[in-house]
Amino acid sequence: MPDKKDRYTILSTKTLDTLRDYFKECKPKEYLFEGQFMGKYSPSSVRNMIEQKVAKTGVTKRGSAHTFRHTFATHLLESGVDLRIIQS
Repeated sequence: MPDKKDRYTILSTKTLDTLRDYFKECKPKEYLFEGQFMGKYSPSSVRNMIEQKVAKTGVTKRGSAHTFRHTFATHLLESGVDLRIIQS
């Protein structure tokens, strides 16, 4: 069961601009990224999308949404960001 905690991250200016354009065009009602029937994506839908995208890259290791969190944290740590900042 998910822990229901908000997750915060950093965004590049380019990503923020792309998200703003997407928001203006798609006008999501409740969730930024809404599923086929305008609700939130199911865990299995997210898993399927990740598997499809990973397969396109040619990466043979299995991955998950949680893998992205760990990878991002690792990159921050290797870039010199203080561990306490990453943890918070």
